Order: sequence, then structure tokens, then C-alpha cells
Amino acid sequence: MKKQVVLRTFQSAWIHDLDGHPELETIRKAYTGLPPHVQIMSKYCPLDFYGGAISDEPLIGAFPNPHLVEFSLDVEWQGRTFVPVLTPDNFRKRVAHAVQKNCLGAVARVDFPFPSMEPGPIFGHPNEFNAWYMGELLWDPEADIDDSLRRWSRIRYGAKAAKVLAPALRQTEVITQKTFFCLGQTLISYHNMIAGLSFADNFLWSQALSKWDPSKRKLSKSFFEPNEDLIEQAMKEKAEAAQLASEALQDVSGGFEVPDAAIDAERILRRCRSADRRLLEQQMQGATTQEIAQRQGATEATVRIRLMRARRAAKAQVFKALNQERTAA
Repeated sequence: MKKQVVLRTFQSAWIHDLDGHPELETIRKAYTGLPPHVQIMSKYCPLDFYGGAISDEPLIGAFPNPHLVEFSLDVEWQGRTFVPVLTPDNFRKRVAHAVQKNCLGAVARVDFPFPSMEPGPIFGHPNEFNAWYMGELLWDPEADIDDSLRRWSRIRYGAKAAKVLAPALRQTEVITQKTFFCLGQTLISYHNMIAGLSFADNFLWSQALSKWDPSKRKLSKSFFEPNEDLIEQAMKEKAEAAQLASEALQDVSGGFEVPDAAIDAERILRRCRSADRRLLEQQMQGATTQEIAQRQGATEATVRIRLMRARRAAKAQVFKALNQERTAA
């Protein structure tokens, strides 16, 4: 068996500098002059798999040696298999960059190394589409995303369900980008979990988008002294993610027929938690999101999220009641 030497450019960026990343130059110097048979492998973006907003890895194509680009098909740092996260737009953009840089090929990872950080493998999970689409993308860098998703969904879920599920799953790239990152920057999450304060503090420096994109310096700096506008932008982003997710869930469950008796408002409200019941009752009585926010001393974005969760919980109670009635019958 012939062995191949592959050097990986994985790196960190803990230095407190918003405008530079010295490790890049260290790697450049270390890898310059390598024997021509040695291959180099880099993740599609600097440091780790940090979503669609961060720049392309500047080391890709920087050496005369054959270069491989590394991808995470379970989408590490953006949800993994905790949630559906299909990222075909990001994959297509990164593959196009690899082609432009005359890269040798791609390494597509289907990790399942840490059960505490990933509930299960991608196969049998909606994220399986990432493997399907990456396979098509490497044959055709302009492979049509929607056509590919429709074909995969028909095979995976059946023709009838695919009509509903494919559009909903298509939204997961935007939803998870807005959920797991803050205006594109890694700040509040650590491997898809809430980051500890020390991690979040370090991320202000180490994940600053301005290290690789000078146009993002104002944004990166603003996180150190967040004003009302920045906080509002961040809250709006999370509210938008919640709203998109809620709409997608409603679209998916819209075909479920619920008898009139099961949707009696009073019956549903009795099954809700008291806090959810108060919220829903105010909305049913005609109160606007702004009015509810004023009464609760909260922002409108916070109230929208609470209402979304209350509606979701109420719907779950309806389905639970239906299942109990069917079982009893």
C-alpha cells in the first residue's frame, strides 16, 4: 500500500489582535519549500468550521503543493445532529473557491466522535442531505441545490412528504446561521452548546471576523462595547431565526388534520403552563406584541420568542390529547 503524506494547517488565533493572525505567517513559513509530493489540507475557513459568514481560509492555494479542502458534513459548530442543518449554499461557495484555487480535492467528514457533542451520525438524519449534495457538488460545482434537495427528499421521505419537507429543510441553513452565531461571528456557542463566560470572552478576540476581513473591523470591535443598536441587531437576528423555524414547523405540521373538538381554545389553554396561558390569552384578546412587551417589561423580540414557544407547547398538548383519545378508543 502506498502511503501519502498530508500536512494539515489547523491552527488557533488566541492573540489579542483584531487586525491580524500571526499564526498564518508561521504556517506559511513552515510549509514553504515542502517536497512536491507532500499534500496540504486546510479547513474551508480559518480555524474551524465557523459557518457561512467567515472568510475563506487564506492558506488555500497559497502553496505549489497539491491542496485539499476539508468539510464538516455534520456541520460542526452550527448544530450538528442536535437539529436539522442543511448547508448547501455554504458548501457550494466553498467548493467554488477551491476550484478557483486549483485544489486537488475535498475531504468530507461525517464525524461522530463525541456523543456529548453530537447525538447521532448524519445517516438517517436530515443532515444526510449534506453528504448527498457534497457528492453531487464535487462532480458538478454548480449543481442545483433545490433540484438536488427535492430528489433526495423524495427518496428519503416519499413524494408526498417531500413537497412539504424539502422547503422547510431548505430554511435550516439560515436558521442555524442566525442561531449559533452572532451577526456571523462565533461568540455565544461552544460546539453547539451555550459557551461559558471564559470561552465567550476569548471568542471576542480569537473569532473576530476582522482578522481575515478588514471590512468587519467595526463589527468585531463593537462586541467589546455593545450599544443598544448592536443588542437590537443581535436580538432581531435570534427572533428571525425563531420565526423562520416556527413557520417551517407549521408548514410541516399543516397537513395534520385535527378534529374541531380537539382545538377548543379553552381546552387547549387548560393544558398550558400558566405563563404560556397568560401570554396566549393576551394575544387572543387582541393585544399586540408591543403591548405585551410593555406589560412584561421585555423587548418585543423576547415576547415574539416566548409566544412562539407558547404556541409550540400548546400544539404539542393538542397532539398529545389526540394520541391519548385514539389509544383509549
